[in-house]
Amino acid sequence: MPSHSLEIDTESFNINFNAVSNEYTAQVFDETIYNTYWSDYITDIFSIKRRIYNYTAILPNFLLSVLKANDRLVINGERFLINTIKSNIVNRKDALELINDIYTAPLASDTLNSSLWTPDFVTLGGGENNGDSNYIGLPTATLSLVDTGDGTSWVTITGTVTSTINTITFTVDENNTGSSRSAQIKATDGINDPSLTIIQNV
Repeated sequence: MPSHSLEIDTESFNINFNAVSNEYTAQVFDETIYNTYWSDYITDIFSIKRRIYNYTAILPNFLLSVLKANDRLVINGERFLINTIKSNIVNRKDALELINDIYTAPLASDTLNSSLWTPDFVTLGGGENNGDSNYIGLPTATLSLVDTGDGTSWVTITGTVTSTINTITFTVDENNTGSSRSAQIKATDGINDPSLTIIQNV
């Protein structure tokens, strides 16, 4: 029997470009060449949000000497990828062709100097509920509940921090107090120690 995967009886990496069924288990492969190596690149290229910007600047020599093609530049709060940089050493002008970074969430490399929750508050209904938010920061961060006046026994953290970008899940008990209540999940990371605010309505 022909097989295009590393292992015959699992949905392991395979050389198919598109999603196809495993010849042995009849389950659809997820780890294809496209999903592993090309999906992110191609969806970025054909995104309707993608734009090219041209800037002229006089960059200092120390910056030109350390700037790399895979660096990101932030101009007026907007983040850009470097497509090309052409430097004219005679008139000291640098022509930059930049591509807008279409990702809204910070990248793992951005967490060297900052950390945050996105979103930084979650509002839930009065019944027993599940919620989640993304903590972006250090993989060594520890999570703890913070009492904002309504106690914390009604909130249970079910997710953990294992990498620089984590989806942290939590559950809340049914709200029988007769009024809205709130609590926070604090990520202690030594950078910003950001907090996620949880609000549960009646």
